[in-house]
Amino acid sequence: MIKPVVGVLFGLFVCGAGVWALAERVRLQLRGARAPGVVVGRTDAVGTGPGIAGRSGVFRFRTPDGPRGAGSRRPSPGPRAAEICCARPAACSVRCAACARPAEPGKAVGSRGPGVRTAAPLGSGLHRDGRRGRGPSHHQREKRGQVNTSYTDEKNPRPHPEETAPADTAAARSAFARVRTALIWIVLGWTAGLEQLDDNSFLTHLRTGRWILEHHGVPHSDIYSYTVPGADWVAQSWLMEVLYAGLYESVGPNGIRVLGGILGAACAYLAYRLAVRASGGRVRTVVVLVPALFVSTLYWVERPLFAGILAFLALLWIVEIPDSAAGRRPLVALPPLMWLWANCHGSFALGFAYLALHLLGRWADGHRPWQGRERRLLQATVLAFAVCFLNPYGAGLVLFPVELLTHGEALKYVQEWKSPDFRTLTGAAFAVWIAVFAAVLALARKRPTRRDVLVSLPFLLLGLWALRNAAVAPLVGLPIAARLLPEAPPPVRRPRLDVAMIAAVVLLAVPPARSELSRPSFDLSRYPVAAMRTVEQQGLLGRRLFTTTGWAGYVIHRYWPRQRVFMDDRYDMYPTEFAVNFQKVRYGDARWQTTFDRYRVEVVVWETGTALTEILTQSPSWRVLYRDRLATVLVRR
Repeated sequence: MIKPVVGVLFGLFVCGAGVWALAERVRLQLRGARAPGVVVGRTDAVGTGPGIAGRSGVFRFRTPDGPRGAGSRRPSPGPRAAEICCARPAACSVRCAACARPAEPGKAVGSRGPGVRTAAPLGSGLHRDGRRGRGPSHHQREKRGQVNTSYTDEKNPRPHPEETAPADTAAARSAFARVRTALIWIVLGWTAGLEQLDDNSFLTHLRTGRWILEHHGVPHSDIYSYTVPGADWVAQSWLMEVLYAGLYESVGPNGIRVLGGILGAACAYLAYRLAVRASGGRVRTVVVLVPALFVSTLYWVERPLFAGILAFLALLWIVEIPDSAAGRRPLVALPPLMWLWANCHGSFALGFAYLALHLLGRWADGHRPWQGRERRLLQATVLAFAVCFLNPYGAGLVLFPVELLTHGEALKYVQEWKSPDFRTLTGAAFAVWIAVFAAVLALARKRPTRRDVLVSLPFLLLGLWALRNAAVAPLVGLPIAARLLPEAPPPVRRPRLDVAMIAAVVLLAVPPARSELSRPSFDLSRYPVAAMRTVEQQGLLGRRLFTTTGWAGYVIHRYWPRQRVFMDDRYDMYPTEFAVNFQKVRYGDARWQTTFDRYRVEVVVWETGTALTEILTQSPSWRVLYRDRLATVLVRR
C-alpha cells in the first residue's frame, strides 16, 4: 500500500514544485515589465550603487511616487553594463547622447517628469549621479536593439501593449528556462537521495531513535556494548535519529527514503540557485556546479551528514547572497539554522569555522567586523553559538567535535577520516574539483579577494586531510568560482522547447522513482545475514560476540538488546587505547589471544579470507561453525 502512495506523493511533489516555480517566475517577471518607474536592465554588480536593492542582474529601487519594481533580465554589452528605459528622449531631463537639455535643478537624476523615474546604468553613457562614464551611447545601444522602449507617464500609467509585448515575451521565456533548469536539478537531486538503506551507521542511528521514542529521553551512557557498559555517550545526532525512528514507525522504511529524496532535491536546487545568484545568472555556472555537486552527492546517503550538507548550503546562502531574504536578516536566520544543525550532526563546527574565516577575510578586505553587515553577522554568530547550548546534553554536544578529534590515533584507521585516495571514485572526483577551481582562479579576469582565498584554501586543505570533509569543501568554493567565471553569450530562449523539456523531465522521473521505491527498502547484501541467523539458530545469541564495526551496526539494528557487541563505529565513546587495540587485532596482530581472553570472547563473526579468520581457523581453541563467501562463524571450543 505504501508504494503507490509514495509514488503519487513524488509525482505531486515534482509537479507542484514545477508549477509553483513557473507561476512565481512568470508573475514576478511580468509584473516587473509592467511596473511604473522601473529601470529595465542588468548589472553584474550585486548591490551596487544607491537605490539598488541588489538582486543580481536586476536593478530594483523604490521611486517617490511609484512602487518597487524589477526589470527584465537582458544581455549587457560588456562587463558592468546596463540599459535604461528611455523611449522618449525629448522628455528626458538629463544631458546625454539622446537629449540636448541639461538636468533641471532640484530634480532627481533621470527624472522624465511626474510619475516616471529612471537611473543611468553602470558602465553606460551616464552614471546614476549624472557623471559621464564609459560605454556605448544610448542611441548606439538602441541601434543594436539593446534598449527596452517600454515606458510609463502620468496620463497613461500603464505601458503601451505594443511596447511591453517584447518585455513580456522575454520574461516568459526566461521564466520557462529557469524553471526547466531548476526542475532538472531537483529531479537529479531527488534521484540521488532516493537510495536503498544500507549504511551501517544509519542502522545504529535508527535503533537509537527508536530507543529515544520508547524511553522519552536521550541516552547518556552506552547501551550497545558489553566491553564498556555505562561509558559516557553523547548521541550527537539525536534529532535526526528521532526523525528516522518517527518515519520508520509511522510510514515504514520507505518514508526514510522519501526523506532522503527530499533532502537531495533541496541540496541540488539550493546549490544551483547559489551558483546562479553568485554569478549573476551566467549560463556557464554548470562548469563549476557539476564537479562541485558530484563530489558532494557521493555522501548523500541515509546518514545525519546528509542534513549537515543541506544546512551548510543554507549557511552559504545566508553569507554569500547578502541581498536574499535570509541574507538581509542574519540575526533571524542564523541562530535557528545553527541550532538545528548542531542537534543533527557534528559538522556544525565546520559552519562556525566558515563564519569565522569569512569575517576575518572581510576584515582583511577592509570591512571591519564591528561595522555594517559584518557587525550583524558577527552578532548572529555569537547568538547562534549561545543557542547551540540549549540541547539535552548541554556543553557536551557543543564540544563533541573537539572531543572526537582527541581520538585521532583511532580515527586514522577509519576510511572516511583518511586522506583521499585519488585512485578511488571519491578521490578522483575531488581531484577534478580542485583542478576546475584552480583553473577558474587562474583564468579569471578578476582576482579573488583576500576573503575568498582565506575561506576556500582552509576547506580544500581539510578535504585533503580527511575524506569526509570533501562533502562540503567544494560547496564552499562553488559561489567563489561562480563569481569569477567569464561572461557568456545568453542562450536562445525557446519557450515551447522549455515546456516540452519540463514535461519530459517529470514524465521520465516518475517511473524510475516508483521502480526504485518498489525495491526492498533495506539492502543488506553486504551484511552477515545468514551467518547471524546461524548464530541465532544454534542458540548462541547473547554470547560475547566479536565482529567488525560495520557489521556491529547490523547486529545492533537486528538483534539488540538480545545481542551486544564488542565495538561499533562510535569512536568518540570508546577509549582510544581500546579502539587502537581493536584495529590491531582486526589485522591479525599477535595479541589477539590476549584480547579475546581478557574480554572472554565466545563467538566470532568475521570476514571470510582475512588474516584473523585464517588464524582462528588454524587455532585449536576455535572451530568453524559456518562459512560462506562473505562471513565465517567461529566458536570457542
